[in-house]
Amino acid sequence: MAGRDDILPLSQPITTKSGDIMHEVPVPKGTRIIVSVAAYNRDKEIWGDDAHLYNPDRWLEGIAKDKKEIVLGVYANLFTFGGGYRGCLGWRFAVYEIQAFLLEIVSKFEISLTEEAKMIRREHCMMMMPTVEGDVAKGFQLPLAISVNKPDDR
Repeated sequence: MAGRDDILPLSQPITTKSGDIMHEVPVPKGTRIIVSVAAYNRDKEIWGDDAHLYNPDRWLEGIAKDKKEIVLGVYANLFTFGGGYRGCLGWRFAVYEIQAFLLEIVSKFEISLTEEAKMIRREHCMMMMPTVEGDVAKGFQLPLAISVNKPDDR
């Protein structure tokens, strides 16, 4: 929440419905400001036209390093863990944990999408959560087919 009247500069000008071009937005005291992590992490200006696709080559081939002029998050230019002095203190631990978890899962199980998984959509809430289109009433779900790898499959 804005603690005082302020002006928020925009990285790119926007055109209002009335046709005015704005380079900054006045923010009155008491205004609640919500930042969309999902929108930043999929911003085409930062990640390119395929920003909505999962593409690990962005980091493996160094494409993400070319975007150094825009550095917001504490990890890989993603806003997932926040940024600045309010960034997540445990981001390194979280990254190590997910790496260890994925290593174990990928080495011991085969995971594939089911037919229902082709109908997955993101639900907007505090975090992006998967739902099956037409089955939103069942809550968050990600239908996957999981089988145990045989020892010789490794």
